[in-house]
Amino acid sequence: MFYRLVYISLFSIVFFTACSTKYPLGLSEKEWETLSIEKKTQYALEQSKIDEKKREEELQRWKLQKEYELQEKKIYQERIDEVYRDGNYGDIITINLYGGYIENYKGFLSLQPYSFSLARGEIQKLELIARDKRNHSYKVELWVKFDLKGNQLILSNERFNSKNGGIIILNNGRWHKEKLYKNSKLYGYKKIKDLLIGVRYSEFTKGSF
Repeated sequence: MFYRLVYISLFSIVFFTACSTKYPLGLSEKEWETLSIEKKTQYALEQSKIDEKKREEELQRWKLQKEYELQEKKIYQERIDEVYRDGNYGDIITINLYGGYIENYKGFLSLQPYSFSLARGEIQKLELIARDKRNHSYKVELWVKFDLKGNQLILSNERFNSKNGGIIILNNGRWHKEKLYKNSKLYGYKKIKDLLIGVRYSEFTKGSF
């Protein structure tokens, strides 16, 4: 019974290998067809071991990549938390979105006001709410980033990799009081028009007293 199972397993390896477009060990179809069943079985097993080793190596690379990403995420979050906890005046900004319009297949939707804070180097994904004339609500995704040097506020429909571009607001040194930016536009899957953005330094940082 045992030998029968082994034979069936080996036959299955040879059968499925022969049915595939790629033959073991880089052999061509012509070379493969000249082999005996014993050689085909031997080569199929060797190829199976090679494939298994490659899968293990790929899995190990994937694990290492995930560990690296988790470590980077941890370092990023610790730095952001430190800024919110011990940051100086100018390290954190408050952003007020006072409204605007979303253009999609349903026409124009009214964007609801939204306020949030950003620390230097922080990236956030926001879910804004837009309403139509019947007061039906729709979620709108918006990515925001305050660069590490504190020079730019960036808003985008996608995670800063879209060729459609985003809104870049330069720090002109006037954020001690709220500075308003009018008629801002974002293009992408959902167009955002006439966005009114207010930016100011947060008052609740260590160096603001």
